Amino acid sequence: MRRSPPKIYVETVGHYHADQEFNATPNLLPKRLNDYKRYFEDPNLNIPFINLDVPLPEMVNNKENNLKSMLDYIRQEGWPNGAVPDFVTHKELLHKLASSYEEIEIYVVKVNGVIFMYKQNEIKMPHTNFLWVFRHHLTRETEDEPIENGETVRKGVFNASIDMGDGGKRENILYSGKIDLIDDNGQHNEVKVVTGNDNYFWEELSCRFYWQPFFANSTHLLLGIRTGAAWKDPRTGPPKRLPPLTLFKVHKMSLTELYKGAKATLNKFPDKKQINDGYEDIRGLLSLIRDKVKNDGDGFVFSRNEGGGEWTIRRDDEAVTGFKEEILKNIPN
Repeated sequence: MRRSPPKIYVETVGHYHADQEFNATPNLLPKRLNDYKRYFEDPNLNIPFINLDVPLPEMVNNKENNLKSMLDYIRQEGWPNGAVPDFVTHKELLHKLASSYEEIEIYVVKVNGVIFMYKQNEIKMPHTNFLWVFRHHLTRETEDEPIENGETVRKGVFNASIDMGDGGKRENILYSGKIDLIDDNGQHNEVKVVTGNDNYFWEELSCRFYWQPFFANSTHLLLGIRTGAAWKDPRTGPPKRLPPLTLFKVHKMSLTELYKGAKATLNKFPDKKQINDGYEDIRGLLSLIRDKVKNDGDGFVFSRNEGGGEWTIRRDDEAVTGFKEEILKNIPN
């Protein structure tokens, strides 16, 4: 029996590096997983302790608005494979829509028949310093290589084909997003640091942790398990006496395994966002935008309060002025 295509199909169509001014240099790859790969491949090998509580260099502010680096990439490379997409956006927006009901505000502009969308970047999540240190250990090329300051952001360019549920009609979304690293086969891998609490992982993190690598077209999640502060984590006391704020174990999880585990767990908690809700939320918003944003030059703001619910839509050409100018400066006519 012939299998129907997935509701959302993601393919990688390019890579680039963005500098601190959000200029794109096309065809540069993410960093590669180093010899630490052996600890993920052989569960009998114990990874050396990694102290995560280390000072980081002063970080460059690389919070990007108006899809600047993505638009600069399109200016240089044109539409990937010569195919004009239906929508252009960034990975963070798709991930946020699919995995949460957080408050969100989206700027939407239609130019030359293409709908461009972006959301303002929010403050960074707690414990990203730990992730930064772990990723450095996985990708450094020499023992004394300094930790990066975020000046260079390594991104992938993707096309997501989504079934709109209208007689087989599909829409194409072109977007870019950060990539943690690639493996020896050139496949994207997502890196995460967790405390090792299985119930918390599956009940609270699994939906977010699934959709993030999904939209990065990653094959695996590379998990680092860490201890907490000495006065909070019993593993730092007897009998284990593990050092506090230290990564002591790793685990490699396929996206298929993550999907199955997340779906099975979240089914027990119907009040939580389910994996399949993510597809419906994205499809629903795209359909709504299609209905409301009809003419070239249209500028709208779509917003939704914490907890989900109905979208609020307002025509606001002034709010999207900077976004529209960035688009017109870069996209092919």
